[in-house]
Amino acid sequence: MLRVNQNLPWRDFGNLLNSSLGMGSDLRRTFLNSLPQSQPSWPQFNLWSKEDDLILTAELPGLEAEQIDVDINNNQLTVAAKVDASTLNEDESYQRRERFSGSFQRTIKLPFAVDQEKSEARYVDGILEIHLTKPERDKPKKLAVSAG
Repeated sequence: MLRVNQNLPWRDFGNLLNSSLGMGSDLRRTFLNSLPQSQPSWPQFNLWSKEDDLILTAELPGLEAEQIDVDINNNQLTVAAKVDASTLNEDESYQRRERFSGSFQRTIKLPFAVDQEKSEARYVDGILEIHLTKPERDKPKKLAVSAG
C-alpha cells in the first residue's frame, strides 16, 4: 500500500506515477521539479540593504550565542549551529517530541562583497542579527573634475 506524506504530496504522486504507470524521469523533470518547495529552508532569513550595509536577521530560539557559527567566504554567508537534545530524568518519558535537535547549516549568496573586519553579528532574545558592510574599495566615489 502506498503511504502519502501529507507534507510532500507531489513527491508521492511522482513516485506513484513512476512505479505504477512506468512513467520515467521526464515527467518528474518537466512537471514535479517546477512546483514550489513544500518546506522552506531553515532558518529563514530576512535580508535587506541600508545605504552601504546589508542586514540579515534570523529567528534561532533556544540557543546560546556560543552555539552559533557565522562564516563569510567568497560572497557567501553561512549560519550553522548544533542544537542539543534535551534530556529527561529516569522517571520521565516523552509523550510527544517535536522540537528540533541536531545540526543545521544554511548558506546564502550575498549580493555584493562585504568587509569581514567591519561586519558584526549579535544574538539577543532568540534573534540573530548580522550587519555586513560593503568594503571601502567597492563604495561609489566622486571624482573631482579639473578644468583644462
